[in-house]
Amino acid sequence: MSVAKTNSSIPCTSSTPGVDNPELYASTEFWQQFHESFHNHEANIHELAEWIQPAMISLHQQLLKNTEYKKTLSRAKNDKITGSDLAIPIFLTDYIQVKLISIEAKHSLPLHDHPGAAGSIFVISGDVHITEFESTDLSDSTITFVDNKLIPVGKTRCFTQLQHNIHSLAAPKNRVVIMSVHTPPFAVNSQSFYFPLINQQQQNIGTQINTQRVHTQAIQHFRNNNSK
Repeated sequence: MSVAKTNSSIPCTSSTPGVDNPELYASTEFWQQFHESFHNHEANIHELAEWIQPAMISLHQQLLKNTEYKKTLSRAKNDKITGSDLAIPIFLTDYIQVKLISIEAKHSLPLHDHPGAAGSIFVISGDVHITEFESTDLSDSTITFVDNKLIPVGKTRCFTQLQHNIHSLAAPKNRVVIMSVHTPPFAVNSQSFYFPLINQQQQNIGTQINTQRVHTQAIQHFRNNNSK
């Protein structure tokens, strides 16, 4: 599948206290252990998928013990969304990044990558529709379709630096809230979005697709010039 690739950041609200102080949510040792365990399973995405389900449930339960996190989760579920989505940072360290992402009903995040990072999403509320692709050449805009499915509440989906690393997320019926984990964190300005150059039938999506690849900096430049 050929896609246009753009660099675009997901709009974020003001940061929560946890961004500057991850120990508000859990100990440094907790996050280091989570990071190390994630990468111990990363070589095999099927093995990672089996490990990540209970790990993300445990992570969410751990966070729910914290008052600040519960306030932030309420924001993700109830705050007004400008555009299609809302991203609220939970915390950021050198080795892990966690956000809550809320997608408005019947809206979506377009295909995007996570350069140099592995990660997972955990569906907290709503059902999210995910479409996944891979790229064998990070300098190219040709990507290969991997999977397309509905992920219900309480379930997870993972990706590695090379496998399933390009995906789109949609809220087909109700507003969706997911917890997103990236390890290690990646620079938002290095991220790209991908847009199909041609319309293709769903039944023919199994082959490589040519896309236009747009970098975040290009989108930011466009927005800045058109907001004056």
